[in-house]
Amino acid sequence: MLADIFACPVCKSGVRKNTEDQIECLGCGRVFPLVGDIPILLPDELGDFKRLEAEYHTLAADTYAAVNMIDSLRVRRYHDAFLKPLETMPPGALVFEVAGGDGSDAIRLLKMGMKVVQTDISLEMVRAARSRMAAELLAASEFAVCDAENLPCKANSIDAIMIVGALHHLPSSHAFFAEAQRALRPDGILVIGFEPNTWQYRFVYPVLKNIRSILSSNGGDVHSKASIGDQETQGFSYKQFMCLAAQSGLKVVDVQRIWYLNGFIHTVLGHYNAKKDPACQVDLPHWIQQLIINFDDALSKIPLVQNFCWHWSVVLRKPQA
Repeated sequence: MLADIFACPVCKSGVRKNTEDQIECLGCGRVFPLVGDIPILLPDELGDFKRLEAEYHTLAADTYAAVNMIDSLRVRRYHDAFLKPLETMPPGALVFEVAGGDGSDAIRLLKMGMKVVQTDISLEMVRAARSRMAAELLAASEFAVCDAENLPCKANSIDAIMIVGALHHLPSSHAFFAEAQRALRPDGILVIGFEPNTWQYRFVYPVLKNIRSILSSNGGDVHSKASIGDQETQGFSYKQFMCLAAQSGLKVVDVQRIWYLNGFIHTVLGHYNAKKDPACQVDLPHWIQQLIINFDDALSKIPLVQNFCWHWSVVLRKPQA
């Protein structure tokens, strides 16, 4: 499966397994390591930003799911929503997940009969995702370490690409959109899940920063324990997504507005739980979460108010040739 899916991240030529611990590019001759059967398909230089992202997520691999509360009802409800367009794909369709985290979305797609390539810039995060995979799902899975702005895929080779909560972790969202457009087959789908809106970075986080400075002798930013991507992002506006789509030649087919009151609740609980042992973390009861979800869904239908969502999910499609 490796040679059929992957390509050199630099010249985009095909690759082959050279030795037990190396794969070789058939075009430029570059050699990439295999670590426990996981190919490390990175360009020659990552740069400081990407290197820091990889280091952060390596340290966060073991606590990723707990700290982000990915199994909470308010999170799963909207993961279900952005995964829905992929449910129409035929069995055996190839989904390439970028910055895949702990693999929870990939597991659902695999159970639907798809083939999934799970990638991350952190080897430890890829290992964490593979460790969660049931044995019967591994046959339809492939794993790799890769850079989202230099996808190790041939042109027009992927049925769908998925990136969840990670676009704002990239130095250049434009570069990723261009790579996604290149790698997708005509009529292929790009799913972007849980990307932050811009307004809270202008109005909410500065207030939280000031409150934290008053209450804590350490002061610091509200994102002081976050990755460099979380620290430097200013989120995405609706207009920015439309511009990214137009510049890359992709067509927006769905924009989902996620969280209003839930955004505040998740932020507060996230900062509280980040200081706790995973076994001691707290969350709201399901029935309260469901009430808030219903309230948020109602807000998402009100003109003007709807643009103050906490996150966006966007589904795009590559036009047919």
